[in-house]
Amino acid sequence: MDKRCLFCSWNRKKDGLILYMKRQMELIQNNETSLDKLLNKVKQSFEAQTLDESCAGKFDVYILPDKQFIDQNCEKNTSIENELSKVEVIDSLYIHFGYCPSLCKVCPYPKMDDKEKAEDLLTKELAHNIELVKGKKLKSLLFGGGTPNDMSMATFATLIQEVKKCDLEEFEQVGIEIHPGLDYQKYIELLAENFGPEKVHVSIGLQSTNDEKISQWRESKNNNPFLYTNEQVEGIIKDLQAQGIYQINIDLLLASFPDWEKEKKGIEKLIRQGVPKFTLYPIYGKYMHGQVIQKWSAEELIKIRKEALEFFKKSGFYHAINPNYFVKNGDIANQESIVQFDGGTLVAVGLGARGKVRSSKKDIVYENHRSLNEYEKSINNGLLPTNKIYGQNKNLALSNEVRRLVFPEHKISKESVELLIELAAENKEKVLKIFNDYFVEENGEYDLTEEGKLILDIIQGSLWECIKNNFKNVNTK
Repeated sequence: MDKRCLFCSWNRKKDGLILYMKRQMELIQNNETSLDKLLNKVKQSFEAQTLDESCAGKFDVYILPDKQFIDQNCEKNTSIENELSKVEVIDSLYIHFGYCPSLCKVCPYPKMDDKEKAEDLLTKELAHNIELVKGKKLKSLLFGGGTPNDMSMATFATLIQEVKKCDLEEFEQVGIEIHPGLDYQKYIELLAENFGPEKVHVSIGLQSTNDEKISQWRESKNNNPFLYTNEQVEGIIKDLQAQGIYQINIDLLLASFPDWEKEKKGIEKLIRQGVPKFTLYPIYGKYMHGQVIQKWSAEELIKIRKEALEFFKKSGFYHAINPNYFVKNGDIANQESIVQFDGGTLVAVGLGARGKVRSSKKDIVYENHRSLNEYEKSINNGLLPTNKIYGQNKNLALSNEVRRLVFPEHKISKESVELLIELAAENKEKVLKIFNDYFVEENGEYDLTEEGKLILDIIQGSLWECIKNNFKNVNTK
């Protein structure tokens, strides 16, 4: 049995997850490597320039080397319209509503300031996408943002009807991200009515279990009358559960290790309330629109990841995606998050949204315009608003294996390790040392050590820095 299927397959087996968690608990209990020893080891790697410290915290859904080659890795006539017309199954559809009633200073994403225009353009863009894929199988759907629970109900209902032009026979999940300071009930009711309450996943942008911190994270560049308290969010959770909706995720923002220490009690309370999923987002200075809260260090990131990993495992959660997404044993992860990293097609709609198409034995990542003028111009001209296309067809197997390290049970094949060493050329010794220090070889495959999983982004970024000069010469596979 492929152990990775426990995390990458949509049909996870509960018993298998429990067995996996028991094994992980034993590893923690028997782990004699102290945090200080790990930090010293990483520091030595930085000093020897084996690992690149600047890669700390550079975690992105499109892990290197996906974003490094734009035109040279795709045929010049590549178009997302053509590629979408070839796919047979849409693993996930992401509808991004790029509008918020208040603009939080910590948010890095582009926004529109005209709600009516945002709804009009999104409706037109989705209709264009659906025209390309209607009748094809759709497995999951996510409404994200922005603030999807602020769009008009008429628009929300129209978008749902467009989606239903796809084949929903194998449909598994519909998700929505909600701002807890706004009405959410009517949106949930419509999703449950159209797809069934058992398929509804709700992600609540709580941001902090500390009410004072909520005010900081929700500090707006304009007036923000949409603040809320943890008590209100607890009420939302109870209301969702009363409707038969139990798949709930809580988003939390962290700016320092002390932040994590303060959040733990609040998280424990939410776990007791039955919340099965948590996503932890570190806040970096670059995301603050010039307002730097605190500069992250690799040491601080490692400390918080180690603490979080042990905390959630002891609480009965599995690590669905490294380094920040935790799901309770027996529950299922957000499908859109899985498809971002694993094989499959993710159709993305909305200002600045990013998707992925798997067709013709290759993966293509694409990104919509972040400029409102370019986005609007493309849609009004009857085009998809694609800004950039990141081809991955220069050895699909290798880029997929490096990216999929986000799944704790994923391993790298011996063949891919040999290719990484070959591509490293003058950096060969660095790559060899990275694998010697942070991987374990077993039956011809290389698995990250527990230490390595704590510095996943540093390892991925460092490997890429070692091979990037030669990666473009790799033959397509």
